[in-house]
Amino acid sequence: MNGPQRFVAGAGAGITAVSLCFPLDMIRTRLLVEGGYARYGGFRNAVVDIFKSEGPKAFYIGITPALISLGMSGAVFYGVYDMLKLRHLHNNGKQGKGSGGRKALEMGPAYTLLYGAMAGVAAEFTVYPLEVIRRRLQLQSIHGLSASQSSRLVNMGRMFVQVVQAEGLIGLYSGVMPTAIQVMPSAALSYFTYEAMKYAINA
Repeated sequence: MNGPQRFVAGAGAGITAVSLCFPLDMIRTRLLVEGGYARYGGFRNAVVDIFKSEGPKAFYIGITPALISLGMSGAVFYGVYDMLKLRHLHNNGKQGKGSGGRKALEMGPAYTLLYGAMAGVAAEFTVYPLEVIRRRLQLQSIHGLSASQSSRLVNMGRMFVQVVQAEGLIGLYSGVMPTAIQVMPSAALSYFTYEAMKYAINA
């Protein structure tokens, strides 16, 4: 399987996973907001209440920015890591083969962890505005608002404009630092494990 085929396969798997699990994410967001548990009384009651008061479509409010961010995040995450890795190997006089080659651990564990963390942070900063829009869309009804009947892209665009007008561009990155700090170790370990397994299999 070549690079483009891996990307398409990974994107397809990611879209399927997001589509199936998105209702759970939506309910989690509603419960975590201030007053969420007081309003719904728990997971089961939240499902019933949202279904009765807003209909089944409510479980997929905000899925459009989630799907867009999925593709962008993957492209940045893998692209930045491969760029850093290939440059490192080139500067050290070694032949790079991308993230799936036999030379996987030639950088050493420290650089693998470092570049993995950097790729994770780059991906998070790229897609974070979409995550803010997704959460705001999911919380509309709690604040006495309702999603319009227009297309999901239109709703997403309107929310983007509302956030920028009310809070400025900085509002699109509200809470990004704690999220980035959380992403760093998971992204670093993810790439380290991936490279170690590739090296072990190809050794």
